[in-house]
Amino acid sequence: MNRHKARKTARHEAGHVVMRWYLELSATRSEIFNEEEGLTSGSGKMIDMDIAKYLLAAGAAAEYRNWPAHFEFIMLCYKNGRVDYRKAEDDFDELWHIFAKFGCYPNGIIYNQCIESYYQALRVIRHYRSKVDEVTELLLAHGCVTEPEAKDLFARWGKPGDVYASYKSVSRHFVDVSDDLEIMLGDSDAARLKRKALSAEQQVNKKHKTDEL
Repeated sequence: MNRHKARKTARHEAGHVVMRWYLELSATRSEIFNEEEGLTSGSGKMIDMDIAKYLLAAGAAAEYRNWPAHFEFIMLCYKNGRVDYRKAEDDFDELWHIFAKFGCYPNGIIYNQCIESYYQALRVIRHYRSKVDEVTELLLAHGCVTEPEAKDLFARWGKPGDVYASYKSVSRHFVDVSDDLEIMLGDSDAARLKRKALSAEQQVNKKHKTDEL
């Protein structure tokens, strides 16, 4: 077994485990089957989309915590309709289709939703890096973390504190969705939004000029 690849796979699953703890979901079994395949089981219960998106993004956030550009590249492939060779990436595919399944969101808006999910998950994963590393080592040593073992970990870790990525830091990775909004809202609604945004910008500029005086 290639230890480098196995560590990436273990870290990916560890990201899901730690995010389940952070989101205060029930502990479940996590395992790696070989150097490139692993699984963190679900609980069988329905969860809200706003929770599911962070749970799905957590694996990639842990695996590529030092290489966010890789995640953005894959999401751009989805945005531009070039995903055939990525079909094996189940988490990426599921994350994209959390939003795409409704059939009402243009790709640019879906892309931004995925990016927000990733960078919020990345903030959590980096903050609780020691816990991700702990689960990674357990998976490498034993091949799995059973549900009772995960429960013991959650109990020992205690209640998670809130961790938030700033909107400013996340939004700089977004793509422009002005055209997408026009498609979704229609010309009149889009025009009103643009006028409102322009008015807000003018008020800010006016305040800055006043402050300078």
